[in-house]
Amino acid sequence: MPGSPAKLNASMLPSPPRIGRAVGFRHGPTQAPGTDRRRTPPAQPPGHRPGRGVRSAWGVMVMLTDYPVYATIATGDLERARAFYEGTLGFSPEMEDAAGGIMYRSGATRFLLYPSEFAGGPPQTVATWVVDDADAAVDELTGKGVTFEQYDLPGLKTDERGIAELGPFRGAWFKDPDGNILNVGTGPAS
Repeated sequence: MPGSPAKLNASMLPSPPRIGRAVGFRHGPTQAPGTDRRRTPPAQPPGHRPGRGVRSAWGVMVMLTDYPVYATIATGDLERARAFYEGTLGFSPEMEDAAGGIMYRSGATRFLLYPSEFAGGPPQTVATWVVDDADAAVDELTGKGVTFEQYDLPGLKTDERGIAELGPFRGAWFKDPDGNILNVGTGPAS
């Protein structure tokens, strides 16, 4: 129809510039003949599922949801902490590193106990064990000398045993020898 504006479609737009190449650059690559620009891809972690990244101008970005996560727990006295985690809680060391860190397996996950001058920093929960029965876990740990924290805060009130109900989660908090707050509980993740 004369006088009406033309409809814009994708074929009328210029192609976007390719990343890593200057706009208008028409010559071949500057690398020496016979060299291979391809890099060997990095080794993938166990359980990696290909194709879950997000493609961007920089390649495929790693999606953290595809990788395991584990707690890292600082200690100012490795031998005292080791006695607590192994003797009281019953963990066995899976691996030790040259820097003094000790890796423990807990179900399908792990946690790292490591020496640090910043151990026992601001009070916060550093690790949670999701168990089948919070009451049984509290009873067992109490029998091993663990003292559970008592809270009377808005939204967090524990009973005489240290157990709180938070919606679908039921759990209790205790401290390791460095003052790190640990938690056992049942809920949606169990």
